[in-house]
Amino acid sequence: MEKDLLDLKINIKSRIDSSYLELSILLDKPEFLDLLPQLRKEYGVDRLLDLDIDNYYSLLNTFRDEQDFKINFSKYKNAKQLIAYMKENSDIHANPKRLMDRYQLIDTEANLLCYIFRRPPFFAEAIKHAIYCGTVNDASLRTTSAEVVENDRLLSSVSEFGLPRVIISVSSTTTDIELKSAMRVARTLYKTDKRLSYYKPRTDKANKIRTYREWYWMHLSGMRYVDIADEMAKSDDPDLAGLDDNRILKAVNYYKKLLAQ
Repeated sequence: MEKDLLDLKINIKSRIDSSYLELSILLDKPEFLDLLPQLRKEYGVDRLLDLDIDNYYSLLNTFRDEQDFKINFSKYKNAKQLIAYMKENSDIHANPKRLMDRYQLIDTEANLLCYIFRRPPFFAEAIKHAIYCGTVNDASLRTTSAEVVENDRLLSSVSEFGLPRVIISVSSTTTDIELKSAMRVARTLYKTDKRLSYYKPRTDKANKIRTYREWYWMHLSGMRYVDIADEMAKSDDPDLAGLDDNRILKAVNYYKKLLAQ
C-alpha cells in the first residue's frame, strides 16, 4: 500500500504557503491517491504531461469531440448518495448517468471529487492537473480572480452540477469601501450559511507544512523517525538544530491528522 502511494505522489510546486497547505492535505490523502490509477485509466492517461511544457489545455479541448461518455460511479463509496446529490444540485436536474462528451465528463467528475473530499469548486483544476500531469502549481489553485463573464457562465466550468459558492460582483464604480463591505458579508456567509459548511479552510499555525510533508513522505518511504532526524541534522537550517526523532514523530502524526480532515 505505502509503495503504491509513493509511486502516486503529486509534485506540488506552489510558492504560496496557504495554497501549498491546501493542496498538500487534499492530494496526499490516501483515499485520493487510491483513486488516481482508476481515474487515469478511465481518462486514457498513458503518460503524465509536463504541466509547464506540454499543451495541457489544447489536449482538453480535443475532448469536446469525443462523445458518449458517462461517470463510472462504481469506484466510489455511497454511489447512490452521490447520484442523488448531483441530481439535487444540477442546474437542469439532469440524470448524472447521462452520456456527455469527455470534456464535460472530466469537469463534472472533478466537481464530484471536490464534493467527496469536502473542497470548494476552485479545487477542480488542481484535481485535473493531478490526474493528467502528476504536478500542480500556483495556477492550479486560484482562490481569487477577476474575469469577464459571458452568457452568465461563471468561470469555465461545463460540469453537470455545481457546488455552492460565494461570488462578489464589482462594477467600474465599485469603491474600496463597498468591496471591503462585500468581503465582510462573504466571510459571514461562509461561517453561517449551512450550504457552505462542507468546506472549512485549514491553517498551519506552526508554518511548517512543507517540512512536515517532507518528513511524512520520508517516513512513508520506509525511513525510521531517527533516520529522518539524522538526515535533517546534516542541514545548515538553524530551525533543525537539536532535532530528535520524537519531534519528527509528532510532526508526522500532526500531518496525518490534517490528511484525515
